[in-house]
Amino acid sequence: MQAGNQSKNEFRKDYLLDEWVIIAANRAKRPSDLKEIEQRKEEDKKNYDPQCPFCPGNEAMTPPETYRAGGEKWGLRVFGNKFAAVSPETKAVKEKKDFYENITAFGYHELVVETPDHGQEFYDESPEQITELFKSFQKRTEAMKKKNGVKYVLCIKNYGRECGASLSHTHAQIITFPIIPHRIQHELDSAKEYYKKKKKCIYCEIIKKEIQTERRIFDKKHFAVIAPYASKWPYESLILTKKHYSSLQELNEEELRELGGTVKELFSKYSEIIKRPPFNFVLHQNLSKIPHYHFHIEVYPNVHKVWGGVEKGASIVLNEVPPEMAAGYLSGRTKDNI
Repeated sequence: MQAGNQSKNEFRKDYLLDEWVIIAANRAKRPSDLKEIEQRKEEDKKNYDPQCPFCPGNEAMTPPETYRAGGEKWGLRVFGNKFAAVSPETKAVKEKKDFYENITAFGYHELVVETPDHGQEFYDESPEQITELFKSFQKRTEAMKKKNGVKYVLCIKNYGRECGASLSHTHAQIITFPIIPHRIQHELDSAKEYYKKKKKCIYCEIIKKEIQTERRIFDKKHFAVIAPYASKWPYESLILTKKHYSSLQELNEEELRELGGTVKELFSKYSEIIKRPPFNFVLHQNLSKIPHYHFHIEVYPNVHKVWGGVEKGASIVLNEVPPEMAAGYLSGRTKDNI
């Protein structure tokens, strides 16, 4: 019997983590129940803004460049964040006394400007542009992981002010940490425990199983896209490499190109079905190759999801869209007739 019943409410546990979600089928929302959260301002749609530090010709307004795609007429630029959350100017010093514990904010924080076009949105980027974004993640992660004191490199994309994007010119971020973030460490520990018992990577097993269920959105030669069994966010999705890789660094040119096409196809579906929602996507990876941890991308659309007392007080998320329903719409198997 297939796990998961989208016709009734139930508690579901994350594939790996000891985290629970209530799939509230009785509150299920179709795409037509969801509205675009924010209309873009007219000034954000123009191709060039002389005040924008990310626009061509204003390169001197940013910290020194660390990577670019293209020549003088660039297609993508990477540079340090002027308002970085962490800094390489300090050392990672840990202090603990009684119940107080802290570490100085050591690290590197860079921005990736994905296009010279001020008004171009991520949803309108080509597969080739998205491939270039992942190549920049690959190049900069490789460089950053070699730096002393760096334990983890996180690559993220925020879109929309509701999801943390502070500037309208589309960009992504790369940030390093002097520790392995708790959620990543928790995934690593759980995956290692599964590997000890089964001698198999749990993510490889998840792919084999889930692409046979109604939580499959689509899959290609190298990638599978599914709605996670215990999705925390309405219309959440998960992109996994079919081949066992621990990090983005291991993908070859062909796989990177297909990843760009896969992400483009997924976000075209979000654009069509739920009208360009704000979102975050985050790369989860291990910086060295290991048998039990599997590179993947978690995608969290923000479609009027506000955490209430259950989420904040009990750390149990209430999701009003069963992942089977989300995958049905995103795959095209279900049509919204309203």
